[in-house]
Amino acid sequence: MACVEHLRKVWNNGHNGSESPDYFGWGNHDANVLGGDIEVVEAWPGHAKCTMVIKERHLNGGNIVHGGCIMTLVDDMTWLVLQTLGYPVIPSVSTNLSGEFVRPCGTLGDELTIVSEAVKKGSRLGFLRVTFYVKGQVCAFGSQTVALLPTRRRTTHTFTADGKELVPVEEAEVASRL
Repeated sequence: MACVEHLRKVWNNGHNGSESPDYFGWGNHDANVLGGDIEVVEAWPGHAKCTMVIKERHLNGGNIVHGGCIMTLVDDMTWLVLQTLGYPVIPSVSTNLSGEFVRPCGTLGDELTIVSEAVKKGSRLGFLRVTFYVKGQVCAFGSQTVALLPTRRRTTHTFTADGKELVPVEEAEVASRL
């Protein structure tokens, strides 16, 4: 449960892990598109599963989920899965973002299931993937490569393999990661 709670906290606190005002009160792009509709339902290192009930703001003129909404989710949900790999928040910027649309990703009231995975996290780059499901069928998938930003904040904690507990990183292990 620790990993799920960590993701909920960083998602709701401005993606920076601080005790800042609710992220979706800021009026930025993510707030305009997603509006706080994401629910983190499971997480462990390298894996996150979220759901979102489709609302009118997510639709295009054909009354199906807008492709731009899916691409925003590719960006945000791959970033979110990166956060399962340690605490505090791992800062990054996109270097590549892509998406593939298999079928319409739902209409008003449908539940979109979003499963993301961290394929690899190196010292400078992270490789991330996400798959979208509606009514049990794949509707889209995407990937993102991120540059991991240098930071003075060190990873102080990781999660157990099942994501249930937060585990302190040993000082020697922290030093070896620098």
